[in-house]
Amino acid sequence: MGSAGRHMDVSAISNLAASAAISKKSVIPVQPVTLDQRVQIQAVKAAVQTVNESGQLDPANQMSIFVDRKTNQVVVRVTNKQTGKVVLRIPNEQVLQMAEEFHRG
Repeated sequence: MGSAGRHMDVSAISNLAASAAISKKSVIPVQPVTLDQRVQIQAVKAAVQTVNESGQLDPANQMSIFVDRKTNQVVVRVTNKQTGKVVLRIPNEQVLQMAEEFHRG
């Protein structure tokens, strides 16, 4: 074995260490969901279901709900069923109003 066989290429190790350091910096801490948010989430979920079933949306789209990790806010979005692409983000209040209007007829 020559001298080349005794030396290990450590560039991959230093690259791995650098990416591990970067990924640690980009981790977003998750805040706990409060009781008020749970109540809001349940109300918005019911409104989203009502809107999805009402025919108010384009049949190619559907509405869903999630909690944004950066802001810890409940977010409603409309996505294309085929592509999964986000078509629109809607404030919760507007979705609740849409559901209420549907129930009133």
